[in-house]
Amino acid sequence: MARRKKPVGTIGVQEYVHPSGAFRRDYTLPADGTIVPRGWTATMTIVGVPAEVAESERGELLATLREALDSWGLSGRGGPLCEWEDVVGPRRRGALLRVVASSEDGFSADMGYRGGRVVIYGISLPSEGMTADRLDRHIRSAVNVAKLVRRHRPRGTGAFADREELLRTLREVVQRLQAEGKRPTEERVAQALSERGLTIATDARDTLRSWMRRYEVSWERDVLGSID
Repeated sequence: MARRKKPVGTIGVQEYVHPSGAFRRDYTLPADGTIVPRGWTATMTIVGVPAEVAESERGELLATLREALDSWGLSGRGGPLCEWEDVVGPRRRGALLRVVASSEDGFSADMGYRGGRVVIYGISLPSEGMTADRLDRHIRSAVNVAKLVRRHRPRGTGAFADREELLRTLREVVQRLQAEGKRPTEERVAQALSERGLTIATDARDTLRSWMRRYEVSWERDVLGSID
C-alpha cells in the first residue's frame, strides 16, 4: 500500500492507495476558524475508486471497495456507488465517509454520515476524564464540526462545495442547452454533467437527483424557475 503526504495550501493531505486502485485521502483542516471553529481540529476522510467502470464490472468494483474499507478500518461506511460524489476529478469517484473532530483538551469523536445525519462511531476522552455536562457540550460541538465540514469542505474535495455551487452549475448547463436550441430536461442536464466527469454515465440522472435531494433543490422552482 502506497502512502504519500503533501501540503495543499494550509490543508494537510495523506493519500493511501489500495492494490486494487481504490484510494483513501485524509485531509487535515486548519484550526483557523475558516471551516473548523477555533479550539478544534478536524480530519476528513474520502474514499473512492476509479470512475470509469463498465456496468458489467460494477459488482466486482464494489467488492473491491469493501475490501479496501475493511483494510482501512472503515468497514460498513460505504454506500451505493451511484450516490457517491466525484471528489478528486473526472477519473476518480469517492465519498466523504469520516470526520474526526478533536478539541484542545484531548477529546475526540470519530463520526460519519448516514441519511444526511451525523453518526458517532466512537469517542476518546482526556486522561483526566470529563463531567457529564462537559462531555455533552463536547459531543454537541463535535457533531457541529462534522456538519460544518460536510457543508463547507474546500473546493477540490467535493463535487459541489454547497447548495449555491450546485445551483450555479445546473443553471449554467440549462442555459447552454437553451442556447443550443435544446429543451433542458433532467436527463440532458445529467448527461452534460457526466461529460464533465461529475456523474457516472450509467447512473447520471440518479446521481443528479441525489444531489438535489441533499441540497433541497427543486428542479422546477430553483433550477428552471430562475432562468429568464
